[in-house]
Amino acid sequence: MSEKLGLFFCNNLVPEVAEVLKTGNYPDVKLMSFRDSCIASTLDNDSIANMINPSATEFSKILFFVSACRKGGKSNVFPTKNVDLIHLEQCFEIFLNKEIIYHFIRQGYYLVSNGWLNRYKHHIAEWDFEEKSARTFFRESLKKILFLDTGLGRDYQSKLEALSEYMGLPYEVFPVGLSHCRNYIESKISQWRFENERTKMNLKLAGITKENANYFFVFQQLQKLVDYTDEAKIVKEVFNLLNILFAPQQITFQAYDNGRIFEKKWLNGNAVPPKKDSSDYMAIQIVHQNEVLGEFEVYGIKFPEYIDQYQKTGNIISIICGVAMSNARKYKIIQDQNEELTKLNAEKDKFFSIIAHDLKSPFNSILGFSDLLVEQISEKNYDGLDEYAEIIQQSSSKAMDLLRNLMEWAQSQTGKMEFNPEFCKVKDLIKDTELLLSGAIKQKSIKFSTKSSVATVFADKKMISTVLRNLVSNAIKFTNTGGEITLSAHEKQNELMVSVQDTGVGIPQDRVKKLFSLSESRSTTGTNKEKGTGLGLILCKEFVEKHGGRIWVESDPDGKSGKKGSTFFFTLPCNINTQSKIPKPDKSKSEARPKIPETLGLKVLIAEDDETSEKLLSIEMKKFSREILKTISGKEAIEICRKNPDIDLVLMDIQMPGINGYEATRQIREFNKEVVIIAQTSFALSGDRGKALEAGCNDYISKPVKKRELQNLIKKYFVE
Repeated sequence: MSEKLGLFFCNNLVPEVAEVLKTGNYPDVKLMSFRDSCIASTLDNDSIANMINPSATEFSKILFFVSACRKGGKSNVFPTKNVDLIHLEQCFEIFLNKEIIYHFIRQGYYLVSNGWLNRYKHHIAEWDFEEKSARTFFRESLKKILFLDTGLGRDYQSKLEALSEYMGLPYEVFPVGLSHCRNYIESKISQWRFENERTKMNLKLAGITKENANYFFVFQQLQKLVDYTDEAKIVKEVFNLLNILFAPQQITFQAYDNGRIFEKKWLNGNAVPPKKDSSDYMAIQIVHQNEVLGEFEVYGIKFPEYIDQYQKTGNIISIICGVAMSNARKYKIIQDQNEELTKLNAEKDKFFSIIAHDLKSPFNSILGFSDLLVEQISEKNYDGLDEYAEIIQQSSSKAMDLLRNLMEWAQSQTGKMEFNPEFCKVKDLIKDTELLLSGAIKQKSIKFSTKSSVATVFADKKMISTVLRNLVSNAIKFTNTGGEITLSAHEKQNELMVSVQDTGVGIPQDRVKKLFSLSESRSTTGTNKEKGTGLGLILCKEFVEKHGGRIWVESDPDGKSGKKGSTFFFTLPCNINTQSKIPKPDKSKSEARPKIPETLGLKVLIAEDDETSEKLLSIEMKKFSREILKTISGKEAIEICRKNPDIDLVLMDIQMPGINGYEATRQIREFNKEVVIIAQTSFALSGDRGKALEAGCNDYISKPVKKRELQNLIKKYFVE
């Protein structure tokens, strides 16, 4: 059944409500009426049930509006779950603010509306007064008839005069229009729609932590799914991933599509699976948009003590594999004609592009320096181990920050992040942010101050904490050592105004307008070469706007205003007061370690903007080099090659700020055709390898750079 809302109003109010629904976008709403009984108060639960039962199955929700007609007073209790009784103290609350209505009543006014006036004869008959008695009665208790003109029809004059004559009271026309009624009805429908959507959000992305190394392998494997349009390839890749993660006895996959059940696929041949045992068995349903696309069953997990960790990993596999598998099925059906599929793939590419460069950089450092630690310890060479350990720790922390933003962005984009506003203490939000980032603040000796004149705010605590964390992190990133940051919160025009002001480097005006756009957003290196995904400000904008607020920035990069730096503002228009074991690789398929003389004496240029990746490459190349030059930008790489025509090898990172590795290679090839250029690529997007070769690179190597692969390339170009 499609979701539909039913509205029940008495016939006195139906004309105005019908006009609102007719002139708005409400295809999922239907209006029905019931006979008024203002005097008799005959509406009990039984009579209401009799009215709604004939059409109850048509609606997922029914709102039944009552007032004086409700028998039993203000009771809103109704036994049917999908029926809500909305009790109005005064029927005309849907036309006017309740306080104004009571003001008129205290003044002795008798209020009528267009819908009521259309049935005035019925109301007179219901009163059962003789005309003379009616005049005496109404004159003693009332002063005037007040007609609430909602603008429906212009034939009210004669009816109003007849009512005035009968009651013996003068009348006055008070134009109210339909604005209040429209807002009232819209608020009820919007609330229903919001609650309806929230109930559909039953999938959540699992939180990723640095303690769970499985997540790196999950992303590394699932990254391959981006360009696959063959479901069989997707299943094969997931089989490989599950085999690596869980080292099970058997894995099966069964696909479902529109009620059809397909034959099971087996990892280890068509054999009967082991007996299901809850302690070492796990099923992973592949779900996309509440539709089960298939199910992986994992039997005989080698390390069942980690089953809870595996379940969390399984949730991520379910979500991302669900997207990839769904897209593969769509592509198979309609191929290039499906514009929506193209859009989904583009956004997916953007997501994995960020993962490939910004997220993989710290993992490159972790894996690279971990290999060095293991190798040097086995050789009892302890030089530099403290430095390697510190780099691994810093890179792990960086990876955690990046993962947090990536996961929150993914949740937001897929609609899996729930909006749960509550009353929060503003000072606690500020204090938590300062405590979370205190290490970074102290590291750069930044003077951090806070100002707050607001006690509480009604907002989603998780979202606003994310906004504050990203804005303050951004300020720290672009503020020099010894600078100042001020976080303020105050009330302005019934809004919470929050600002984060820094004395940093500022933002050029041509970049200000691009900060909050995903298509334009690019990560910029901080004053201490800090890196990021470029998603932080995108998250801030989405979360603030979800609250109905605004976000903007004012920046002075040149200090023309007397104070160099940036200030980010946002408003909230709400109520405020003042470890797993990995199978060893098959050695029979491994390449023999290349034998390279350590007297090659190469002159090498390392173009790499990630400091730890550059250190790792320098250590690996030291034994084969007579001189190593370094740069963090494409522009400098071009100039260094121009001034040093005797350079033998360039290790070129593709993703660098400013001129990227592709363009830098093209320009170098204009004056140097002989130098060997090897691209360092992450292959987050299809065609990256082809782009590197087309730009003029001799070869490519995938990050994280593996020692043996690098040595094979050196042997290929300088030994053989």
